[in-house]
Amino acid sequence: MKTIIKASIITMIFALMLTVFSGCVSTNEAPASANDNKQETEQRFDTLDGITVTAEPDPAVKRYIIKVENKTDKALNAYLHLYIKDGSRTVASDTMIIEELKPGNSTWCNLNTDDVNSSYKFEYSFTQVEWSEIKEEVKQLDSSKSKELTDWMYENFGGMGNPQFAASWYSDIQKIEAYKVEGGYSVVVTLKSSTNATVICNSIAANKKKDGVKTVEAVDSNGNSLYIKSN
Repeated sequence: MKTIIKASIITMIFALMLTVFSGCVSTNEAPASANDNKQETEQRFDTLDGITVTAEPDPAVKRYIIKVENKTDKALNAYLHLYIKDGSRTVASDTMIIEELKPGNSTWCNLNTDDVNSSYKFEYSFTQVEWSEIKEEVKQLDSSKSKELTDWMYENFGGMGNPQFAASWYSDIQKIEAYKVEGGYSVVVTLKSSTNATVICNSIAANKKKDGVKTVEAVDSNGNSLYIKSN
């Protein structure tokens, strides 16, 4: 009798061990796929050919003025990651979103910081970079709009013909032409010199954005582009 009981106990223990062992190796979970362990990687570029990025320190208001200029023949869309560093320590950082920055155009932003120091190093990188081809827009001269802009500049910056009250750069303007483009106007200002191309384009673009001015381009008497400002 003892032998039978002992054998039964051994049999039960063995069966229990098989059950436990079987539970360790079996699973109802689906096997992990390659995608479960895939880590998303983001391609990062330290520089882009034809794109210049500069940081101008402005200690008075504790900021760096970041300027981005596109010298390529395509429009740029990207995320620009900005860093001001003191050795390995990051003093300030931010991300600038660049949207449809066209050839010859520039854009800017402020990078605020608690301190501006000449020993700090400016670093940047690009992600999510996309380039797009520029389609040539068909421009049609709008004589009425050209006269309207010419008169507006004369009244607001030309001193109504009195040089004493005119802006110092007004005399550089030879003519102003407005062309119809999709969604508004493209303005071309012919100048006697390139000295004041930036301020003239910026003045028209800023004041006439609400009137549908999309771009303002300064050209010399031969039609060579001097500066382009986009709204």
